Amino acid sequence: MKKIVGRVAISKKGHDKGSYYIIIKEEFNYVYLVDGKTRLMIKPKKKLLRHVQMSNYVICEIDMKIENNIEIFDFEVYEALKKYKNTIQGGK
Repeated sequence: MKKIVGRVAISKKGHDKGSYYIIIKEEFNYVYLVDGKTRLMIKPKKKLLRHVQMSNYVICEIDMKIENNIEIFDFEVYEALKKYKNTIQGGK
């Protein structure tokens, strides 16, 4: 199976449908998601893997910090997702 930690994911089910997150942890059929605003590093959202759509885009800075066990701050997650969303929306 491909590595999924550090990837951008979009919620497909639930009240947060359409929300963008970064996967910070994988556990069996679950992933833990953060967005830096409503879902913070201290309390990530636990969601079934089948309820998220993963992109092929990996946030390198976040992935590197996860691999090296370096603290990740919520503003870093928020800014990375903001940059990603601007990129896919054509810089709007």
